[in-house]
Amino acid sequence: MDSFINQEITQFIPQRKPFILVDKLRSCVPEETNSIFEIKENHLLVDGQYLLAGGLVENMAQTAAAGTGYLNRLAGEEVKRGYIGAIKNLRVYARPMVGTTLYTRSFSINKVLNVTIIKAEVRNEENFLYAECEMKIFLEE
Repeated sequence: MDSFINQEITQFIPQRKPFILVDKLRSCVPEETNSIFEIKENHLLVDGQYLLAGGLVENMAQTAAAGTGYLNRLAGEEVKRGYIGAIKNLRVYARPMVGTTLYTRSFSINKVLNVTIIKAEVRNEENFLYAECEMKIFLEE
């Protein structure tokens, strides 16, 4: 694994505090990215003691973005900004509590030009599935 993996996550994603929903990359190859995020009580997307469903979606999107940014950096390229174009088959099974560490997996299903279709899932340490979906992500050129 490259030393980039242990660098500050903001080098790979355009989001900044308080909207960051990925703490670090666990692994990244062109087809799959894995991230970790610990839900903090004061996070913008926490309501009461639970992460909002939108936070789960954003965590999946940021995991994909972090993987793309990481691979761009490895190739000596600039990190490209991406936009969610569509979300398909979104399933939120439960909202995780503050203090939970999320393990998010994003993998590429198809890529054509600047559009990537990913499938993503968010689990906890015990492998409980909180949410899953497919996303169509457009990258700036």
